[in-house]
Amino acid sequence: MAEERTNRGWRRDSGASAVEMAIVLPLLVLLVFGIIDFGRMLNAQIEISQAAREGVRLAALTEGNTAYAGMIPARVTQAAPNPGFQGGAATVVGSPVICPNASSLATVTAGYHFTGIFWRVGSGVDLRQTAVMRCGG
Repeated sequence: MAEERTNRGWRRDSGASAVEMAIVLPLLVLLVFGIIDFGRMLNAQIEISQAAREGVRLAALTEGNTAYAGMIPARVTQAAPNPGFQGGAATVVGSPVICPNASSLATVTAGYHFTGIFWRVGSGVDLRQTAVMRCGG
């Protein structure tokens, strides 16, 4: 008789782990994909920062030569061709401030529109980074 009661008790708990898993699994999946999405956005932000630095390096070396100013957007795009692993490239936001003389500052702002896993419903997130460098390198 004692064995029979144990078997009956075991049978009553047989679906409890499946129910617990059904409750917890969506939360764990949401957490994992949130971490992945945050990592992708952080990677995109780092790439955009690097692109802004590359653009401002070129802008700082112009010193009144406007021929190089047209090359800054291409340099920014080349420095971050695929931020966040989703296609597209970083672009220059606004117009870069090139160096009129050696005592001024060059400024380049790079931007990117990031659309993550959780932001697909909305319009996404605009990421921007501004880099400033003293003229003349």
